[in-house]
Amino acid sequence: MTFVATASAVLLAGATPVLADVNEDDLNISPTSIKNNITSKTKAIIPVHFAGKICNITEIKKLARKYDLFIVEDCAHAIGTKRKNRHVGTFGNAGCFSFYPTKNFTTIEGGMIITNSKKIAKDVSVARNHGITKSLQQRFSKGKPWDYDVFEPGYNYRLDEIRSALGISQLKKIKKMNLQRKNAFKYYNLKLRSIRGVNVPLLPSNEEHACHLYVLQIQKEYSITRNDLFLKLLRSGIRSSVHYKPLHKFSVFKKLAKSYDSLRNSKELYKKIISLPLYSQISKKEQNKVIHCIKN
Repeated sequence: MTFVATASAVLLAGATPVLADVNEDDLNISPTSIKNNITSKTKAIIPVHFAGKICNITEIKKLARKYDLFIVEDCAHAIGTKRKNRHVGTFGNAGCFSFYPTKNFTTIEGGMIITNSKKIAKDVSVARNHGITKSLQQRFSKGKPWDYDVFEPGYNYRLDEIRSALGISQLKKIKKMNLQRKNAFKYYNLKLRSIRGVNVPLLPSNEEHACHLYVLQIQKEYSITRNDLFLKLLRSGIRSSVHYKPLHKFSVFKKLAKSYDSLRNSKELYKKIISLPLYSQISKKEQNKVIHCIKN
């Protein structure tokens, strides 16, 4: 399982997305399901570090080595997430980050790719700039500015200077903002974990968690259904959501994606999960309103 944007990018690259299932506890991609989906045509694994928690990247790397596959980490939720002081995005061949306004770190639009591969870095640099072999700075630094080549199709995916300046400012605050999210995450857990039929998300103590989303699982033992809770919160002026509708339910992926697994967990969890308001500046007063609504 991956995000719509990531799976769409796979389609646009001319490949076929193959959908894997998730773990029931942390909603991260299941290494067992990945293994069930690998065929002779498989080229890469694209694991998501869901909600800011690192996935089981150790097992995924073992599979990649065994079957000679690339790993492209989707780190859209996970800037600041580390295991043993190693940041997500550095475990595979490349790591992709999103700086959309809903993320922990934003440049309004845009993102970032990190890699230790010179070839990948060069390919990305060319692809983001219409396939042009020289940047604007390189063209006007020396020689003839018009003396460049275009040897493959490319895109206009450049992060402009204004958004980059915002990103530099955000970088100075990311540790503080993630800590604020973590404290809010812990407060929800403290107040909600004793409610019958409400499963709170895991917050591991042995790794850094970006706490991008706060996702509850609403079980049958709870007094109302997940959908009814969504409406109850909404009537109280509280916006919640579901992250996410499984990819196999979207029309384009019904037609163009594949899966060699049952996706059982994805199907079941879609009926149970609900994301509560979580952002760096959320106050205890605001959280208490959410908590009261769920408790009563």
